[in-house]
Amino acid sequence: MLRQMCREILSEADLKAIARSRGFSAKETASRGIFENYYISNHGLATALAALTIEEIALLHLLKLAAQAVDLTFFERLYGDAKTRATYLTFTQRYQETWKKVQSNLVRKGVLLIAAAPAASIKTKMELWRFRFPTEFEAFLPSPFHALKVSAAAGQSQTDLLRPRLLAVLHAPDKASDLTLADGELRLEGRRFRASALRDWQQANWEAAALKRKKPKSKSEAATASDTVLMPGEKASHVTVAPIFAATYAFSLLQPTEWLAPGELAPLLRIFCPEVKLPPAEEICEAGWAWGGLTQLAEADRTYYRLPSPTSPASEAAPDNYLQLQRDGTVSVDLQTVPYTSLEYLGELADLSPSPDSGKADRPTLLATPNLIKLGRALPALRDTPLAAWLCTNEPSFREAFETMTARWGKHLLHEDLLLAQIKDLGLKMQLQKSWLGQHIVALPNDFIAFPRGWASELEKIVKKAGYVIKTVKADE
Repeated sequence: MLRQMCREILSEADLKAIARSRGFSAKETASRGIFENYYISNHGLATALAALTIEEIALLHLLKLAAQAVDLTFFERLYGDAKTRATYLTFTQRYQETWKKVQSNLVRKGVLLIAAAPAASIKTKMELWRFRFPTEFEAFLPSPFHALKVSAAAGQSQTDLLRPRLLAVLHAPDKASDLTLADGELRLEGRRFRASALRDWQQANWEAAALKRKKPKSKSEAATASDTVLMPGEKASHVTVAPIFAATYAFSLLQPTEWLAPGELAPLLRIFCPEVKLPPAEEICEAGWAWGGLTQLAEADRTYYRLPSPTSPASEAAPDNYLQLQRDGTVSVDLQTVPYTSLEYLGELADLSPSPDSGKADRPTLLATPNLIKLGRALPALRDTPLAAWLCTNEPSFREAFETMTARWGKHLLHEDLLLAQIKDLGLKMQLQKSWLGQHIVALPNDFIAFPRGWASELEKIVKKAGYVIKTVKADE
């Protein structure tokens, strides 16, 4: 894009405008090849970026996150008006004014690359323009805020919002809760509990509270509220992010002693989330504080926010602090002190169940019992953790389970997504082995074969063509 822009696209007027904005001398613009090398340098870049509006800076931050080229319609979120949304007009009629502003405010300021996409069909020149914020410029991108509060105060944070819910699992089990205990597993929103999922859980609740809508119930719904940029597909203008990710990104730009007033957040949110009906920034920040996503600082009649200070990993806590041996060969887990990472590991090694007195005890506990199947799946990653070492050293039932799995390791292979078929006719069996599908079939005792689930339809075609009838049996039959 840089080469095409400098050598083919920019007019002499464009070159002169960029030279004024970036402070290039006659020597640096003596030829287009020399200009190309200087353009991508940081020469005069800070001055050019400082001349942009807050909204334009926010737009460049979004382009930085997108990390790829966009078309002219992307800039509608900033420079568009009612005319750009009038579908009865041609593309050129709709975006002529937008193009003029992009050209004068960004391209001629020397902060944006422009090139032409290959014409796959008959399109106007304006439709083919592609724009990108250079990676080399990212380190010099200024803050998209007018003013910041500087204070060394710690502020107030909502810490460990999940712990009360964890204790409630045993005190007052409720299937409608985010946390449930069923079939030997602790589950967060229906999936096995994982410490890494806590951030997603927290942000989903933050977004639901801020936007006053229900949390997504499925993975596909959750994807629309995730913290990833929705990248352009065929339509290169569709670059947008979830509101909570936009807010989190904005706060991530602050230094450790800097705080942000909600009003400073509003311009960035408008640029990042043009297709979302946003509540006031104050409500987004308040919900973020309520769900532990932000730290709050109240001074006089103003409230400021920033991201919580990072804490040391809770997984480093010694197992003696949250595990206790029981006479029946189980291990009790103190839910008030167990680190979430350790709780995740226990769920991968053992079956979890409530202790008999959990509903009445002041410190409710779970009971952990070794599960050979779980242990076999988790053994390589978890056998060297402090938690596994403690269990093997202190509890005979876990030590025996680890020794059993270590002795069997590598002797039994467990495969997923396989189907079994019993074929008693020797001729058909040989026909399958000689076919191109034979390389995907494994012979088993008692006339059985195993094959990948994805090849089931191909195998059925061969069997039916040979004149045989297929009987399908499910696992529970």
